[in-house]
Amino acid sequence: MKRATKIILPLSILFLIGCEGMFNRNHDRPSTVPDTEALAKELTSELGLTTDQENEVYSHIRRGERFHPHPASLWELAVHLSSTLTDEQLEQLFTPPEGTGFHDMSYGMRPEEHERSGPRDDFFIGIIRSLLTDEQNEVFESYLEYRNEQVDILRSALESGDLEFDDMMREVKALRSLFRVQLDGLLTDEQKEQLELIMENERPRHPRRGPDSERMELIREAMEEALGLTEEQVTALEELRLQFETLQEELSAGYLSSEITEQEFRTSFLELLETTHENRGAIFTEEQHLIMRIHRALAVRAHRHFFGHRGFGRG
Repeated sequence: MKRATKIILPLSILFLIGCEGMFNRNHDRPSTVPDTEALAKELTSELGLTTDQENEVYSHIRRGERFHPHPASLWELAVHLSSTLTDEQLEQLFTPPEGTGFHDMSYGMRPEEHERSGPRDDFFIGIIRSLLTDEQNEVFESYLEYRNEQVDILRSALESGDLEFDDMMREVKALRSLFRVQLDGLLTDEQKEQLELIMENERPRHPRRGPDSERMELIREAMEEALGLTEEQVTALEELRLQFETLQEELSAGYLSSEITEQEFRTSFLELLETTHENRGAIFTEEQHLIMRIHRALAVRAHRHFFGHRGFGRG
């Protein structure tokens, strides 16, 4: 069970997250200037920044480009803005731009994970279908149908104002977790090994990756440095993470053994998220909370500029 989870979870089938790019067979990384300039100009327009402030924003984004297109590239900018923006500008930043989609909102949901993509999700689903038997595929399609139906419900609730952004994100996490657990129970060990091999060698990757864009240990360090975490905080967060994973495994086992239904899994997972959120909140300072909130808002706005609509490739 644990091995299966380790195979499935890192793949993070994130149906609400998109990124696009084109594979460069020469492994060259085209300039990120257009991406970073576009984000800087949007922030300048939305927040009413001066030319000097725009240049500062652009400079901070560029200094993080070794992580591009991972949201870790935005930590330094988040720290800078936390000490320079007014309350009015912060309120504007925290308001998702008109036309913001689920892919934008979900980008960087977990800063310590690989950046994910809508095209990668499509690629992954195609591979899953090719590995399954006819009987398994029938079950898999029912999982996809349920997932898509719930996405539509969440989208409508968010657009109508019946669901707040933070609550919606927790709902998304619960639905994502359920989908991963469903796949964990559906695939055989052999199929999981085949899937792991294919995704390692052929999964779509953004062509303009910075040298550290997939180095999770450095990405975690960038976050810890930006937040100025103490050793005590790091230890407390690690203990909380391990506790969360243990309870998540217990919940997953309950679903796979048919002790709980899909809805019961999601409800229990939401309760787990809420408890963990409260416990994490007690670890961070007010300043750290502000930096994290700014980082999330920047990630939402950066997604469309960092990825656009350029397609993707394998690498």
